[in-house]
Amino acid sequence: MARCPGCHADFGDLDGPVHRYIGANAACWHLYGTVLAGEVAGNTALTVDAYAAQHSGIESSQSKQSVAVHLVTLEAVLHRGISYRDAVNVRKD
Repeated sequence: MARCPGCHADFGDLDGPVHRYIGANAACWHLYGTVLAGEVAGNTALTVDAYAAQHSGIESSQSKQSVAVHLVTLEAVLHRGISYRDAVNVRKD
């Protein structure tokens, strides 16, 4: 068994690709890709934000900024009722 350093879920050992700074082992990263592939096109946005916020990775300015952006987006959409499109547009400013 291999525990994911991000979500702490236990997975079977899998040798495969991982993201360069998101903190997930190969099995968790593979499952995430499988989930995204099975979602209806265009409805993956909150899944991406939730996964990225949960898998902060190795501490660096890039990983901290990434988590912050994804958490702010989730807060805007889930708690403040802002549309996802508007929340994403705020990211670009």
